[in-house]
Order: sequence, then C-alpha cells, then structure tokens
Amino acid sequence: MMVGKETFKLRFKHTVVHFSKIQQKLSSSNLEGLDSKEWKSVVLPKIYEEKMQKLEAELEKKVRVF
Repeated sequence: MMVGKETFKLRFKHTVVHFSKIQQKLSSSNLEGLDSKEWKSVVLPKIYEEKMQKLEAELEKKVRVF
C-alpha cells in the first residue's frame, strides 16, 4: 500500500511539473490572433515533443534495468 501511495505522489508531482512546463511554453508563445487550426499547429508539436521526451526517458530507464 505504501509503494502505491508513494508512486501516486511521484506521478502526481511529475504531472504538475509537466503541465507547468507546458503552461510556461504556451504563455511564452504569441497565440493571439490565431484561428483554431493555426493555434493547434503551434501547440500540438510542443505537446508531442514533451510526450516523446518522456517516453524516451522511460525507455532509457527500462533498458538500464535490464
């Protein structure tokens, strides 16, 4: 039970940091005056890049374990 609770806390903390980074990137981008397609073309690549970096880091950790 303790391991699950600690894992949950760690994932929550990571998620908060992740969203704060995305929020920071979005606030630094100039998105005013963009329609929905233009906005998505700016935001989605950033989100996918973050996800890819996360997946690469997880893969690297798993490879090190084996």
